[in-house]
Amino acid sequence: MNKKGIIIVSAVVLVVVGAFVLGFADSESAIGKIRYIFFAAKGEVANLGAKAPSNTPQLAAQCKENLKRIQRGKVGAGEKRGNNIGGVTWEEVCTAMFPTEVQLKSNPARLEQMKPKCPCGGTYQLGTMQEMPKCSIGATQGSSSELTHAIAGI
Repeated sequence: MNKKGIIIVSAVVLVVVGAFVLGFADSESAIGKIRYIFFAAKGEVANLGAKAPSNTPQLAAQCKENLKRIQRGKVGAGEKRGNNIGGVTWEEVCTAMFPTEVQLKSNPARLEQMKPKCPCGGTYQLGTMQEMPKCSIGATQGSSSELTHAIAGI
């Protein structure tokens, strides 16, 4: 950093500290702004403080469709490696789901973007090759089959 940059950063720090000392700023709003800036830098501002949507038959159906896509990706990963036994990674599954996506191996952030997400905020678990993938919501948000987040097979 050059001399001009150091002077600017020092001035900003002095203004911020002065605002706290003189009572013009409170720590709660400052923390909120810092969180906003941090999450904006990560591209996740929309997720700040957002609640997961309520479970509806439409959202449960989207989750089940994601689980089916994940299972098809697991089958594709097994075919690619020549066996359908044992554990499987998200990298293998997403590579099978998105074969034209070449950046998955070298870019963990891109892999995270490509992973399917439950529309109700559940977390997907791959399980082994012999198991069906699962959503953490499962049948906990309703006993009705139209509200479950689980599949029996594809």
